Amino acid sequence: MIYAWILAIPILFFLVPDVVSLAGGEHFVKFKKEKNINRVLFSIATAMLAVLLGIRYGVGHDYAQYYNVIIPDAVNHYGHIEPLFALLSRLVYPVGGASLVITIVSIITVYFWMLAIKQQSPYIIFSIVYSIGILFVSFFMSGIRQGLAMSIFLYAYKYIEKKQWKRYYLCIVFAIGFHSSAILYLPVYFLNRVEFKMRNVFIFPITLLLSPFISGIMSKVSAEIGLYTAYLSGGSVNSSDLIYDISLLFLEALTFFTYWKLPRNIKSKDQVQLSMNFQILILFMMGLIYVLPTSTRIIMLISSLNILIVPRLISYIKDSRVKVLLIMSFCTILFFVFYNYIIKYNYYETMPYSIQWNGLVFTPKILN
Repeated sequence: MIYAWILAIPILFFLVPDVVSLAGGEHFVKFKKEKNINRVLFSIATAMLAVLLGIRYGVGHDYAQYYNVIIPDAVNHYGHIEPLFALLSRLVYPVGGASLVITIVSIITVYFWMLAIKQQSPYIIFSIVYSIGILFVSFFMSGIRQGLAMSIFLYAYKYIEKKQWKRYYLCIVFAIGFHSSAILYLPVYFLNRVEFKMRNVFIFPITLLLSPFISGIMSKVSAEIGLYTAYLSGGSVNSSDLIYDISLLFLEALTFFTYWKLPRNIKSKDQVQLSMNFQILILFMMGLIYVLPTSTRIIMLISSLNILIVPRLISYIKDSRVKVLLIMSFCTILFFVFYNYIIKYNYYETMPYSIQWNGLVFTPKILN
């Protein structure tokens, strides 16, 4: 299966550093971050994943739409296509067609995703597992432009922490150039100025109760700005979304339990406060499951940050046994989501996994 390969490549390169880091080997962690050998390992692993995920053909729910409609429309100046994606399409399409455009976007997506993990996660393999389990990888293989925008946001998260607003907004403007949904990332920068309060978790039931009124407000705002008007005015929830969101609720409960286990002096750190403010934002968005259609897609815009946040919260805990227990607990829930959506129902239609090379399409058994 393709997902086994996506996981096997990081394990090959990062198993030893991650295990030592998990055990509390501070000197090795410093070595892992600073030495040139780590840059080489990262570059090789990222290149392998980028090529593997980039040369796919017909994989993903939206692939045919991009191949037959969206990219040709961008090339021919039809419709409204975000400027950077349109520019990339016009430059690349004459050289290698729509499949090469998708390949290049995929390579850029993998690069930002992996760079964010390398720079901001203490446990690379766990972050990859979280990415697969939360369906982020499956999503960016399908929602091509939006997947790239989300990867750029993951990378830009460090600028929120460092309060470097110019660099953050430069990244977000770049992301908006590929998918307009990244506009929703503009206000979240200011969460770094909010003090986290545990009582704010009650925003979830409150939002759930007020969702009909919130739906009306969102519809009016979207109508004013002309963004996703029909999309936001047709709120509904199906059983698939509900399973995903209930699983997210369990993951959130586990994240708050992790926060509860942190030493007191760590809890007051700005980075931890910001991390937990994003958990409140996730709970707020989860309260809108009866308002937003395909809530998995909307909530993932923010919940994907836990690819970075959860490993970092766990890393602050001193007891290695507690760390391992928490990681196993998270992985159990993530496996349930992955099994139910990908293995059982092939959500986002990422299997079977076909690749294109030199104009020929293959479905290798080794990847399926």
